[in-house]
Amino acid sequence: MLVLFWDLTNGTNNQLYEILPNNAPLPLNLISFEAEKFETQDAKLTWTTANEENTSNFEIQRSFDKKTWTNVGNVGAAGYSIDIRNYSFMDYRVYNGRDSRLPVYYRLNMVDLDGRQRYSPIESVIFGNTTVASNSFYVYPNPATDGVQVEWDADNIDQPTSLEFYDVTGKLIFVKKVSTNAVREYVDFSQTAIHSGVYLLRIMNGSEPIEHKQIVVGGR
Repeated sequence: MLVLFWDLTNGTNNQLYEILPNNAPLPLNLISFEAEKFETQDAKLTWTTANEENTSNFEIQRSFDKKTWTNVGNVGAAGYSIDIRNYSFMDYRVYNGRDSRLPVYYRLNMVDLDGRQRYSPIESVIFGNTTVASNSFYVYPNPATDGVQVEWDADNIDQPTSLEFYDVTGKLIFVKKVSTNAVREYVDFSQTAIHSGVYLLRIMNGSEPIEHKQIVVGGR
């Protein structure tokens, strides 16, 4: 039997690889990583992990050009855990209050106890007073029982082409293609292998993930 996990070494998109059960223990599974504006000047970062093995800490890195990165914080990791773990970090006074539009980029440098390091995908926060197009997606109900509705704005920068559901081990469970020019899709769990548990929904534009949501599914 083959097990799937997310390899986060490339710092951009998650890649899926197969690994034999007799190999070394699974590395850290990063289920989600999000960055959002908090009030007017601050940024709030949240991330969720599962199956942590030999993890030491998370270095929070910030950039204004995606070339030069600065460490702005450090959060300790669980070390060894098979549970779902939720983390958060506040980056205060990022916005200077003057720029009409200030993009700020964040990533996690995930450090193991043996010194190995891996980067997360990059997330961004837009500060300023100028109204700019964005990607907004709504998933409900959450927690869910029979299925979930995914909705988005027709004016989003990126329009989704498919919805991917992964379990906490990183295994792809179900893919639903999105209808052309649609602004919502309903996923009926009775037509899938999705049962009780925690899942990652990746909203895709072609081969690129444009948003991810954590979904909790109850018993049916």
